[in-house]
Amino acid sequence: MEKSQQFKAAMRVVGFIFILFVIVTVMFSYMSGHYQMIINREHQFLDMATKRLELNLNTRLMAMEFLALDPEVKKLQPEIVHRELAPAVEVLKFFDIGIVNRQGQLVSETRPTCLSQLVYDTDSFNKMLTGQVQVKDLTLCKENPNISLCVPIYGNNGEVKAVLVGMMLLDDIAKFVEAETLHSNRYVFIKDGNNNKIYYPASRSDNEFHDMQMNFSGKLSGMVKDNDVEFGEGHLYIYNTVENSNWKVVMAVPTNEIYRMVLKRSFNFFMATCLLLVCAMLLYRNYRQQRHHEEDRGRLRMERLLSVNQLAAGLAHEIRNPLTSIKGFIQLMVRRVDKVPNSSHMEIVLTEIDRIDKLVGEFQLLTRPLKTPNYIQIDIERMINDVMILMESQAVDKSVTLQFITKRGLFSPNYTEAKDGVQRQKKIYVLGEETQLKQVLINLIKNAIEVVDENGKINIVLSSQDKMVSITVEDNGAGMTEEVLKNIGTPFFTTKKSGNGLGLSVCYNIINSHGGKIEVSSETGKGTVFSVTLPVMDIK
Repeated sequence: MEKSQQFKAAMRVVGFIFILFVIVTVMFSYMSGHYQMIINREHQFLDMATKRLELNLNTRLMAMEFLALDPEVKKLQPEIVHRELAPAVEVLKFFDIGIVNRQGQLVSETRPTCLSQLVYDTDSFNKMLTGQVQVKDLTLCKENPNISLCVPIYGNNGEVKAVLVGMMLLDDIAKFVEAETLHSNRYVFIKDGNNNKIYYPASRSDNEFHDMQMNFSGKLSGMVKDNDVEFGEGHLYIYNTVENSNWKVVMAVPTNEIYRMVLKRSFNFFMATCLLLVCAMLLYRNYRQQRHHEEDRGRLRMERLLSVNQLAAGLAHEIRNPLTSIKGFIQLMVRRVDKVPNSSHMEIVLTEIDRIDKLVGEFQLLTRPLKTPNYIQIDIERMINDVMILMESQAVDKSVTLQFITKRGLFSPNYTEAKDGVQRQKKIYVLGEETQLKQVLINLIKNAIEVVDENGKINIVLSSQDKMVSITVEDNGAGMTEEVLKNIGTPFFTTKKSGNGLGLSVCYNIINSHGGKIEVSSETGKGTVFSVTLPVMDIK
């Protein structure tokens, strides 16, 4: 039975862990899905900002490609080229525009700037000569940081004969980015392939150095998580690469903001999940209670059957003995019809009949519910003194010391009072049937007198704590074994030769009907302690 209960408890723990695992897994999957949705939304926003920038740059590159197809421009004559390029500066809003030939020599430009610096970037210039359209990294010309848009100019043989270069100031790039409306706590910046600033919001200047050192190389787009608290709260950097360039458009989103949005979106689902879980637990609890109720009813039915069998067997055994004596004497009388029955035999028959009547009476007292119409307020200390007087003669006959003790140290301040400077105990009252309570106390003291040797000692101790009063009957007799202790109070179980085992069962029934309890402790060779605990009704 114990192993079965342990197995059930273990299965309940395993079931609880499994349900918890399922709930955590579902919540994690749900929150992960929302996290990915938020990241995708941020990606979409960054894509829009990147496309806007690419649209503005590609529009200028396309216009430059049309300009590179102009036959007058292809002649590479400085005066003619200057005349053709001058209107393009105003239309395309360039800081400068010019042409550089294959040898890296400046053919013409609309204003004296730094177009010749492009030749020093050999790799980039060689790519331009292969016909690749490019958006160059940051250059510094006369203390004006700018970027260059480069378009090849083809000759009649299909080879690149020169490069058309348009220069834009960074302020123009900032206008493209700042046109986008950002959510709170987010910001966008642009850096070139050399980690130079193309654009960075002035309101975030404290983080500029740190952000410029972030490495976004390797992929055209992606995200990088940075939790470096030295530079404030952690950020998630989402980046895209601008077409025809090495630029990275980066949006920084606070990780705390992402987690807050995930939790906010998951809150309703979490509450619904918890509500469903609570409902499921209540339904399961109701199901378990019904099962336990049915099991308890079945168990109670079986216990009643066992109790009836046990009581019937005990009662039959107890009645059979006097009936055997009565039957024997009656048979003897039948054989001697001519003689007058022996008076001593008749006395024995009457004694055995009284014994059966007493046994049946005690059995009825045990099985019949105790009535409580005569419950009154009882002074518990006075009642004990009355019982002590009744039992004193039996104790004296066996030379047993019977002593009543009130443990003042165990009484709380509510149970004591000071009168005339002397600390006194207040009277303690319980509600009950005085005759029944006296019967219990008499039975316990009588049993104690019977089990102690001559010159033995019995203490009746009265104590009180937490609105409960305790009457303890302590003896220094032989004590009881654990096997006997387990059966104490069972009907017809007795260790006395002349007992019927119903006395203590009646006592237990009486105390239970008064809302109290009886506890027994015993140690072989040292004695036994019966403790009767009753609720306190009043203190005066």
